[in-house]
Amino acid sequence: MWTYTFIGTVTGRHEVLVCPGSLTITPQAGGTFTGSFIFQPTTECEATSGNVTRGAYGPDGSIGFELEFPPSSDPIFVQAVSACSQISGSERLLGSIAGNRIRASARVVIDCGNPDTHGSVTLAVAGSR
Repeated sequence: MWTYTFIGTVTGRHEVLVCPGSLTITPQAGGTFTGSFIFQPTTECEATSGNVTRGAYGPDGSIGFELEFPPSSDPIFVQAVSACSQISGSERLLGSIAGNRIRASARVVIDCGNPDTHGSVTLAVAGSR
């Protein structure tokens, strides 16, 4: 199990959410993995859990995965991506595992049709086991 800090930033709304939690990765055959994650409740984040999907890792320590949130508990940065037009980027987090450290991030540029929600959403996970 990895403990981590998840940071979601929505430019345009000037919001930064920092959510501590844990990430469990279950290796599969062929350099793939699945798993689960938990957000611990804070003043900024509701307690929620979900699945790690489409995980892949390379022999060089590179990783890629997606976080699948329950529809009823999408954080503001997930709502921003799903409720707007995605101009570029991907919700897939890319990064690396080195020793006991994990680090991954994704950036999506969005357009919601108004200045308050136009900009980018950056998701970042960093932690250790």
